[in-house]
Amino acid sequence: MGDVHIFQDNADLSALGLDGKELSTFVSLLSRLISTSTEAKEGPRKMPEQSLTAIAENLYRFRRRRDALMATKFGTDIFADPAWDIILDLYIHNSKNQDVCVTSACAAAMVPITTALRYITVLSDRGMIERSKNQKDGRSYLLRLSPEAAHIVEELLTELVPAIEHQELRHHSAST
Repeated sequence: MGDVHIFQDNADLSALGLDGKELSTFVSLLSRLISTSTEAKEGPRKMPEQSLTAIAENLYRFRRRRDALMATKFGTDIFADPAWDIILDLYIHNSKNQDVCVTSACAAAMVPITTALRYITVLSDRGMIERSKNQKDGRSYLLRLSPEAAHIVEELLTELVPAIEHQELRHHSAST
């Protein structure tokens, strides 16, 4: 979709009677309206894989930070989500074409190894994770997200993009 030009480049915006904050809000609403109508016509936009990987990395870091902060006050037992942590870790590494050994996936879950192994087994049994023999070390296995699971993770991460963009826009307009 091309750029939208409402005014000439040299237009006097004060003639509209809007201050900078009101103009920013207006532009934000207009942008959301345009993207919503585009999405309705073309379906959800597909983010570049690198952007989704960066979102997944930030989400994983946020979860680790959240866990650390909450654990000091409330304990570690109620904020665990090992299956999601394993899935995020696999998505991040798989999108960079990096192999993930079982030990690494267990470490990403931030739970005892036996607990992480149970989650890996469940995720594998449900078709979310694919296991393959490690060609370099026949005693171990490598893990990948299944194509279907990777697609679902990308769909979820893509849904975060408007919220992130909205937050960035709010942060930007608040600092100006």
